Amino acid sequence: MKGFALNFQFNPFSPVTDADFVKIHELMGDKPEFAADKVEAYKTALLEAREIIATAYDFDAENVASW
Repeated sequence: MKGFALNFQFNPFSPVTDADFVKIHELMGDKPEFAADKVEAYKTALLEAREIIATAYDFDAENVASW
């Protein structure tokens, strides 16, 4: 996931803005969150990152729901 998201900065045709790039990586963090008291917040953050990517690329909502 993180490797895929890093690719946005190298694609000159990427519709992901610089601000969205930063936000996506803030939401993803540096590693998965496994602490029981932080898992729900991490899942929420990943869904927000997913929405930013889906919106930028205008992906079909039905396909995105499978991520």
